[in-house]
Amino acid sequence: MPTQKNQAGFVSIEAALVLPFFFFVIALLAQLALLAVANTAVQGAAENSAEAAAQFGSDKQRGYAAAENAAREIPGLNTIESSITYSTDTVSVEITGTPFKILPIDLRVSAQVDTPIERAISPGQRR
Repeated sequence: MPTQKNQAGFVSIEAALVLPFFFFVIALLAQLALLAVANTAVQGAAENSAEAAAQFGSDKQRGYAAAENAAREIPGLNTIESSITYSTDTVSVEITGTPFKILPIDLRVSAQVDTPIERAISPGQRR
């Protein structure tokens, strides 16, 4: 029959086995929350950059400046990379970033937005 002293030892062993798992789950939930915030922020930055790059008379530099300004305001991102590609009718912006790490896993967030380029047309050219 176990005595009071033996039961205290069992509780210590159970705590030693359960606590690391508990802390891992807490860290995993925090990492997923940071990932969700970073993903939402990168999507918004890509939309803002595409809008700035697609404005009438705009160029890539304005889009890159919008991406850089958005990157400074994004909480939870360590690095950010952006690329802007123009076609005849659209501008495509892709932004990728690395969120803060709690766990030693490699995570990246990415967003791509395609937006039509604004054009000035005369009243006779309307469709």
